Amino acid sequence: MPHPSPDEAYAHATNIVREIDSIADMSRRTSGAMPRDFWLRKAALVDRIALKEEATFSPEVAAPAVRAAEAAAEQLLAYDRKHGTRCGRFSPDSLSSSDSTDGQGHRAYVRQEYLAWSSAEYA
Repeated sequence: MPHPSPDEAYAHATNIVREIDSIADMSRRTSGAMPRDFWLRKAALVDRIALKEEATFSPEVAAPAVRAAEAAAEQLLAYDRKHGTRCGRFSPDSLSSSDSTDGQGHRAYVRQEYLAWSSAEYA
């Protein structure tokens, strides 16, 4: 089973502006280490922004957003590796940054994890 498409992964996602506010609020309210939900939601948010940039602008213009999405995905992967956490089928070590069925590398892992998390939230 391949990783979910962006449309599938983010079907229940709140709008981007509200999600920015929610993540910023979580950051302000949390002292010490940030919880996994923060890293997951941040990675998904930055991925969604990069997807919009990729659909709207040339690859050169979208490149900073894509790099930010890849960096945020790496943060989630590092968290999951350190804590042995994940929700989806594929482990953080199951693909390299250039591997995946959709060519999105670690961003595909973020989508898998977001879909699993949001499905549990709405169940």
